[in-house]
Amino acid sequence: RNAEEQHRIERLHAACAQMLVARYAPGTPGVAARTGRHWLLAGEADLALEPLRRGANECLGGSEYSLAHELLDEHIRALGAMPATPSDPRWGQNWVLRARLLTLRGRFEDATGWSERAIAGAEQHGWRKGLPDALFARARAASECGDHALAQQRFARAQQLYEDQQDERGAGRALVGRGDAAFRTGDLSNARGYLERGKNILEIVVDPTGEGHALLALGHTALTEGRADEAQGFFHRLLEMQEEVGNRFLLARAIGALGELARARGKLDDAEEQYRRALEIHESI
Repeated sequence: RNAEEQHRIERLHAACAQMLVARYAPGTPGVAARTGRHWLLAGEADLALEPLRRGANECLGGSEYSLAHELLDEHIRALGAMPATPSDPRWGQNWVLRARLLTLRGRFEDATGWSERAIAGAEQHGWRKGLPDALFARARAASECGDHALAQQRFARAQQLYEDQQDERGAGRALVGRGDAAFRTGDLSNARGYLERGKNILEIVVDPTGEGHALLALGHTALTEGRADEAQGFFHRLLEMQEEVGNRFLLARAIGALGELARARGKLDDAEEQYRRALEIHESI
């Protein structure tokens, strides 16, 4: 295209971005990603960054992992187009989200690499708000890899930093992480304490994803302790919550947990049915 045509196209994309911002309330599903893409195509990389980040984060919550990956790649391209300096904390935001995405996709070694990169960047450049997020991402990857001692250490440090910054949501999620890591090592007493504290915080700040992880871990803790009816209550609450908010990953985990409960009660046909339902959702993701 010639320069005049390119300029016209950029103006159209800018107008689309402005229309989306004016027409839709903040947080309307799908709008952030569309807005960011329009700003990027309009040549306004700086304006594209935050909506692209929010869009990718939204996709993680909705289990739209392929789209999240695309948005994170576009976010990186926008940083390069500015160009952003190496000390810009938005690099770290991208790396943390990428680590979270890779953990959800089961690519734990790659997730470890990105979270370590985010930790190093935060410590080198003083990304105060980015450091606990990076530590949390590293802890999650460590937990999935079975390194529960490192997970506990990273979750605990992230919790302290979140509390210092008065970030209740972050602190609540870190407590849930500590509880899950404790459960995986058989420390059921401490697991329950951490999980209940984290759940209470996340319920108050209205974080259905964080609260969902707490309910799942509390249910497994109760089931391990032989309290099947209590476990059923946690799993059903998780199922209802995720059906409402649309997090398919946690929905599948809830259904799979109900399969575990049925198996523990000797209801093997019911267990198989739940396992198959959960598998179908995971495959669709």
